Amino acid sequence: MHMDLQTAVEAILKSKDPVTTVGDLIDAEGGFWNQSEATDNGQLFTIQLFGVQGIGLGAASAIDSWLQRATDALQSEFSDTH
Repeated sequence: MHMDLQTAVEAILKSKDPVTTVGDLIDAEGGFWNQSEATDNGQLFTIQLFGVQGIGLGAASAIDSWLQRATDALQSEFSDTH
C-alpha cells in the first residue's frame, strides 16, 4: 500500500476506527504497532508516520496530536509552493 501524508490524513479522518487505521498504516509502512499498548489510555504513546510525530496519553490522543501536526505540515507545504 503506497500512501502519502495527505492520503493518510484523509483516511484517518474518514475512519470509524482511527486507532486501527493508524495501526494498519504503520504496519504497511514497515513500522511497529502494538495494539495492546494502543488501548492503554494511561500510557505515553508516540506515533511516527510519514515524517510526522504525534505524542499523547494513549493512541487516540497521540493520533489527535499527529493529525494536528500533519495538517500543519500540509498547510505549510502548500503555502511554500503557492
